[in-house]
Amino acid sequence: MKAKWNLVLITLIFIATSCGSTKKAAKVKVDPVLGDWVIVIADTPQGDMESTLTMSKNTDGVYTGVIASDIGSMNLENVKVVASALTSTFEYQGMEFEFNGNFTENEFKGETVGMGSSFPTTGTKAAE
Repeated sequence: MKAKWNLVLITLIFIATSCGSTKKAAKVKVDPVLGDWVIVIADTPQGDMESTLTMSKNTDGVYTGVIASDIGSMNLENVKVVASALTSTFEYQGMEFEFNGNFTENEFKGETVGMGSSFPTTGTKAAE
């Protein structure tokens, strides 16, 4: 009878210890560029324009972006992000604009260029 209980005890210990993993969980690197950013395009003819920049990346690793504000939504085109530096274009009222800048931690600093002018553009990462 004692041998039977020893066998049951050994089996239970084996089951309990084999359920845990000895591998460390892999750290998932989160791309700091992705998500919503509250941006301000300053000194435009309509005044400072507060907008939301939403940055995404598809399964092929291609970045996409949308700028949404009171005047509408504009899809970013020709989007490239290299070492947190963004280059892109968008169209508004038939005119093409460049939208460029750098993401650093929770800040965005750059410029929006069009209509023969350059407009300072700044932003912060939106709270999740």
